[in-house]
Amino acid sequence: MASIALHDITKVFDRRTVAVSQVTLDVADGELLVLVGPSGCGKTTILRLIAGLETPTAGAIHIGGKAVTEVPPRARDLALVFQDGVLYPHMTVFANLAFPLRMRGLDRHQVQRRVEAAAALLGLADLLQRKPAALSGGQRQRVALGRALVREPAAFLFDEPLSSLDVELRRALRHEIKTLHERLRTTMLYVTHDQSEAMALGERVCVLREGRLQQVGHPLEVYDRPVNRFVAGFFGAPPMNFLRGRLRREQGVGLLDWAGGRLPVPSSWSDGGEQAVLVGVRPHDLSVEPALSPDAHRLAGRVSVLEPFGSRTDIHFVLASGEKCVLCAPPHVPLTVGQEIRVHVDPRKLRLFHPDGAALEAPACR
Repeated sequence: MASIALHDITKVFDRRTVAVSQVTLDVADGELLVLVGPSGCGKTTILRLIAGLETPTAGAIHIGGKAVTEVPPRARDLALVFQDGVLYPHMTVFANLAFPLRMRGLDRHQVQRRVEAAAALLGLADLLQRKPAALSGGQRQRVALGRALVREPAAFLFDEPLSSLDVELRRALRHEIKTLHERLRTTMLYVTHDQSEAMALGERVCVLREGRLQQVGHPLEVYDRPVNRFVAGFFGAPPMNFLRGRLRREQGVGLLDWAGGRLPVPSSWSDGGEQAVLVGVRPHDLSVEPALSPDAHRLAGRVSVLEPFGSRTDIHFVLASGEKCVLCAPPHVPLTVGQEIRVHVDPRKLRLFHPDGAALEAPACR
């Protein structure tokens, strides 16, 4: 096992396209860290830089405390699992798993032991004599995972290995990867654009945008205390609602005017003059049921769309200001499109953001 450290890494393509900009990141020995962000944010480039498939324009990379910035890929002792686990079609599952070991010159007994151990761990023991054409998509991806596993590397690098699978297979293999990590405690760096996958898998998540690191932390920390509007809107399904607001101070008391109402807030949030803010509230923190807290704030709106999902119903509604919101309600909520509703929100669940996107009283990015 090994730690991975990136120190002020920058990668520029064609002298003008900045794919990664001044990223500093530490992955602890035995940690499962997920790089997450939209397409083009630089997460796969970071993975390729760590693997040695790309060379950084600036900065340094350390694995296990040793500088590897100039070390070739084969000498870094890393195993990669890609989105499409390409297998040799003419080889059996056993031969596919054994191939990287034979290339490294391991003897027959070592190859047999490692292949059988990986096959047992991944549920492939009964498939060792099959060829890839006789396997399902999930089985092929497990073989690709096993081919990395048999190498017993210092760290695993996963580049969206589940994105081409259907929902059920993704859920099953996601569970297998997490279980595998719990058993092996090998350092794993996992890339995905799926925020739900990131939260389910990662011991920590690293959120990227346009090549820059936005926030690193425990999944629930990032969800509950986003450092900026981008992170707040990226995490959560449905995404966070953002409404216009204004902070001001009146007779020494801080006030927030938003959505047709007024709320007292810490006076430290206002500098004495009025300032525009964005008020963020998650759909799961809104309710059409009676308020549990006597301090709950109420919004008035009209239902525009109902989306039933079985376990819940998403209610889209429009405020008098014309701003649109969505809330998550119980599955059999008795509402119809066009109906007027009063929505309850606990003020403690609100998140405020400056117009530039930074969160008020946001935690430091680390």
